[in-house]
Amino acid sequence: MADFLNMLALYAELAWLELQLAAIHIRLLWAYDIAPQLQLRDPLALVEMASMLLALSGSLLWALKGPRAAWGWILFTLANIGWIAFAYGNRHPYMLLQYIGFTVTSVIGTWNYLVVPALDEMFDALDRIDGVPR
Repeated sequence: MADFLNMLALYAELAWLELQLAAIHIRLLWAYDIAPQLQLRDPLALVEMASMLLALSGSLLWALKGPRAAWGWILFTLANIGWIAFAYGNRHPYMLLQYIGFTVTSVIGTWNYLVVPALDEMFDALDRIDGVPR
């Protein structure tokens, strides 16, 4: 049993060392590859970063399947508008067309998952007030 525990401790120490090496690698990658490329003075770079954050936030809302998951459609719509501006500003015609299409699907999703349920709830409340069954 002691041999098993020693082996388990060695594996845990090895895993910890691998995590530390990975963290060092990520820091070096950030310092030498990614950080110099962030040109935050460029307005399109800010649009790109904001669009990326909005899209990731929208997909996180969907993935969590919480009560506000449908709001991911709003975030996707805003991100798509940003991507349209980015693609137009950088003259990427196919990316522009793609995000116009994504914006259309995001607006449809917003309509189906947020607007229609809100309208149904409003009409149900009005029916309850009038006493007319739906």
